Amino acid sequence: MWRRVAWLLALASLLVSCGQPGSQDGPRLVATTTMVADMVRQIAGHRLRVQGLLTPGADPHIYRPVPRDAEAIAQAPLVFSHGLHLEPWLPDLVRQSGGKGRQVVVAEGLANRRSPTDASLPDPHIWFDVPRWRRTIPRVVQALSAHDPAGRQVFEANARLYDQQLGLLDAWIRRELAQVPRARRRLVTSHDAFGYFGAAYGFEVVPIQGVSTESEAGTQDLVRVVQRVKQAQVPMVFVETSVNARLVEQVARETGARVGGPLYSDACGAFDTSGGSYVGMLRDNVAVIVEGLQ
Repeated sequence: MWRRVAWLLALASLLVSCGQPGSQDGPRLVATTTMVADMVRQIAGHRLRVQGLLTPGADPHIYRPVPRDAEAIAQAPLVFSHGLHLEPWLPDLVRQSGGKGRQVVVAEGLANRRSPTDASLPDPHIWFDVPRWRRTIPRVVQALSAHDPAGRQVFEANARLYDQQLGLLDAWIRRELAQVPRARRRLVTSHDAFGYFGAAYGFEVVPIQGVSTESEAGTQDLVRVVQRVKQAQVPMVFVETSVNARLVEQVARETGARVGGPLYSDACGAFDTSGGSYVGMLRDNVAVIVEGLQ
């Protein structure tokens, strides 16, 4: 059974990747992050074109829009964003572009954890809890169907397939992570991107920075993480693809822990890599975590 699951997940990772456009003519829909763009493409299929604003590896917390972003939003009939304060630059971009397209926030209405360091801020990284991320699919289907009513059946069929793939992904993640002993389930990372992952899959998460990379880590943050790594004898600390590795490397030097990763955190990987889709980025992360902590 699990060989079949692995095969299906591998097939899913070869589907429309985070940066590939659709094939149809007409105005392009816009999606902000690579994860949102990937979902919209999987559901829209070849019926609609989807343009992602952020490129693989880009950090949405501190992204600085460029003129082509404003042009894309000005022409887009639909703009899909993540929400939960992940794209603080988006309202100004929409206003300055003069775009009149419908705004669709995929994470709107979902229960979310709060930042441990600032309770006024939500933690936006819900995509690392696969069952929670699956709950964003109906909102995408609804928006696409309202925009293109003739394509409703296509969108609903694509959504069912994608939801099944994510169900298989969740089951595979749980099976793979079962190889990591409970005593070693501590994930030390650059910033607090894996709180949902930890809650969903049974890991203590020890970040250096807060939920947004806009925040600066202070001396107390480093001391806290170093003490925890030493106390728990954490064997590996992980750098992230979209965050500077300097702080994690400093923790490693002071504790003797090895440096692992990188883990995909706020963006998918390059288009032609195994991490170039939402399914692929989670599969790659889990493989790295299991190898490093097993």
